[in-house]
Amino acid sequence: MTRKVLLSSIAAAVGLLGCVEVGMRQGSPCNAGVCKVAVTITDCTAVGGVSVNPDPLPVRGSNDIEWEFATANYSFPQNGIIIGSDPKGELDKPKLVPSGKKVTVHDKHKETNYKIYYAVNVMKDDGTPCIPLDPWIYNE
Repeated sequence: MTRKVLLSSIAAAVGLLGCVEVGMRQGSPCNAGVCKVAVTITDCTAVGGVSVNPDPLPVRGSNDIEWEFATANYSFPQNGIIIGSDPKGELDKPKLVPSGKKVTVHDKHKETNYKIYYAVNVMKDDGTPCIPLDPWIYNE
């Protein structure tokens, strides 16, 4: 009897883990045609001191992508977002808003199962550059 209870418990736990994984995959930073990416700075001068959330960015369907700061006193330079690898032309040219606090780009999402690498360049509001970050976008 104990063995049956143990096996049933293991099966139930595995089943619940499967539900958690599915639930996590269903969540998306995209809503109403816009995907939000939060840029956080913990140490501008350290590798890994600039981060984005989510990374990778999962995109389902055509969306605008917006990078905005979760940390005060930073801005994007003119080259705040640089598209590194997009041979199929999924992304339009990034647009910096005049305040320097947000960059937007349109993802056409004509390709699925497609990775797009990009660079994030950030500077302190006094103009001091931070160490860049190289995350990616994943068109699902």
